[in-house]
Amino acid sequence: MQKKIIGILLALCMLLAVLPFALTAGAEEVAETTAVTSESTGGSADPETETGDTGNTDDTGETQDPDVRDCEHSVAEGGTTCGTCGATPISDAATLAGYMTENNPGMSGSFYLTADIDLATNVDANSDVIPHYSITSFSGVFCGNGHTISGLNITGTAANVGLFATATNAEILDLTVEGTITGETCNHVGGIVGAGFLDAATDYLYIENCTNRCNVTGKQYVGGVVGYLGGTSATYAKSKAVATVTKCRNTGKINATGATSQVGGLVGYAIGIVANGEKHTISECMNTGAIVSNGNDAGGILGIAWGAAVSDCINIGSVTGTATSAKNMGGIVG
Repeated sequence: MQKKIIGILLALCMLLAVLPFALTAGAEEVAETTAVTSESTGGSADPETETGDTGNTDDTGETQDPDVRDCEHSVAEGGTTCGTCGATPISDAATLAGYMTENNPGMSGSFYLTADIDLATNVDANSDVIPHYSITSFSGVFCGNGHTISGLNITGTAANVGLFATATNAEILDLTVEGTITGETCNHVGGIVGAGFLDAATDYLYIENCTNRCNVTGKQYVGGVVGYLGGTSATYAKSKAVATVTKCRNTGKINATGATSQVGGLVGYAIGIVANGEKHTISECMNTGAIVSNGNDAGGILGIAWGAAVSDCINIGSVTGTATSAKNMGGIVG
């Protein structure tokens, strides 16, 4: 019996002697396993490894010229964004004046301004300002990109006077003009467009976000932005299509000298398609310039409306008839 007890005690002593080494080895194994787990799952991975570098791209994936402002518009015929469509840049007075020579053939295509342009700086060898004339006609896209054409000094002796004498199938966007437009004996005089002629059902004219700061004088059908909208018939036939003038402003003095004048801060005269309900639209426009008429039909926004809808427009400029028989004077429409 004593031998058994002694054997059991010896066995216990041997077990107690080995146990600390087993516990230490187990703890080291657990610590090693934990360290490996932490290395494989802990911390943040390199962001470039996780997501990659997508770069700076726009919604279309195209790189935009930072000097060219996008000029989106809503013409149903489909348009383009100036500066990304192969449009011709105009960056100085000499280039623009090249389109404004006497008896010039007009402009057709897409154009955009890259800077403000002062035509008064376009001088000859004697430092005299080179005369410039209305661009005879325009079709296409002309995008001002928020720039200003100043130094305009255009005097007309025949109908259709403005930066653009006439415009058909045209979009004129984001442009400001400053200076003087004069056609005292002329019909169809405007700061930006003298006459918008719309003779075919597929014709259009769209003018958006443009400002006239020119003082404009004409005989009849005179406007800050557009003098006349309609057909080219001698009897001023109704348009076969409609025009849109939106988000435009006039700050210049608009003066009509004729006994029957039709003058407006934005548009002088608009004759649209009445039969099927289509109308020219003038919307979200503002006039602060003085409107003066020697005849009838003067309005802060539109001189006379025959087939035109005016909406969301503001006039704070004066409207004055100088003739004793003057009639049809209105704050918005004459």
